[in-house]
Amino acid sequence: MNGALLGETVRLTQNGRQPDEEENSMNSTVGGPNFDEVVKHPDHAFTGYSYFSPTESAMKDLIDELFVHNWKHIVVGPCIEGAVFEIIFKAAPEVGVFDGYLTVDLGPWHFHL
Repeated sequence: MNGALLGETVRLTQNGRQPDEEENSMNSTVGGPNFDEVVKHPDHAFTGYSYFSPTESAMKDLIDELFVHNWKHIVVGPCIEGAVFEIIFKAAPEVGVFDGYLTVDLGPWHFHL
């Protein structure tokens, strides 16, 4: 499936149907997010999906959005059998590419993607 570039709005429908009113409201909020697909779950929660081609430019835009502009609002960490690490940022991380990996550096520790 060819995805949209980050920031480009492409509305998909499931099974050829038009989105229902709740789905439309998630995509028409002024200044809010635009999703390519919205899935309603049995518990009435929604998950919005945005698709884009994983080009170097699109990935840099995504990383900047997450770790430069929104670092205060995210929690990161691995989930492995028997343990979940929830790491909250206390300061803006340094973000860069080193040895071919995206590195998010918080000073005393860092991680690679």
